[in-house]
Amino acid sequence: MSEMTIPEIAERLNQRAAASRSENFSSFAKTLKAKRLPSRKIFEPATTFEDWAFHYGGRAELQFNIGIEKLGSATFVRHEVAFSLEPSQTLPSIDILVPKVALFNDYLRSGFDAPPDFRMWYYKNGTRSENRLPTVITPDLIKRGVFIFLGAVQPIQDIDDDRILSDFDLAGGPLWEQSAQHARRTDFAMIMQRGQWPSLTATIRRRVQSLPPKAVQPPPEPNT
Repeated sequence: MSEMTIPEIAERLNQRAAASRSENFSSFAKTLKAKRLPSRKIFEPATTFEDWAFHYGGRAELQFNIGIEKLGSATFVRHEVAFSLEPSQTLPSIDILVPKVALFNDYLRSGFDAPPDFRMWYYKNGTRSENRLPTVITPDLIKRGVFIFLGAVQPIQDIDDDRILSDFDLAGGPLWEQSAQHARRTDFAMIMQRGQWPSLTATIRRRVQSLPPKAVQPPPEPNT
């Protein structure tokens, strides 16, 4: 029996995640809903390759990632959340990722309960690091060209789809919620900093004033 390929695994996870939306599998369905992926699938052909795949829209954020891992003569499938600090046409600067790395570190410090087999590793200058226990991302790694992972591996012959989705939710879901809250706070701060709050208030007032007046109901006739 031939081994599964990454495109085949990615499509299987897409189907399982779609089922999770209707079954409310674990909390992953809520994560997908909160994430508001630009595609109904996690993995699209544009982000799925021979040896790895990442979720559609994942270049500018913490991404769901799967890939082939060779350990000796055995083949494993790794699943992880990851930061790709490699600039590209769709990500000309890694600056957008820096505050998200900070939020990720805050999440790890807050008491992240990692599964026993979770490990962190990274690629730097094309060289893979040793595995290490989950820990914060240090400043020396927040540089162009570094690829940082947090996750686990499974034998390719015995892949547990539900485990992968559950781990995605565990490691990624809270960070997305924090990122959304941070974005809302940042937007508000920018409005205040730019002095746009009065103009925003005036806009709301004008819209209210433009609404048609409610019909005035006559008071009820007194009982006689």
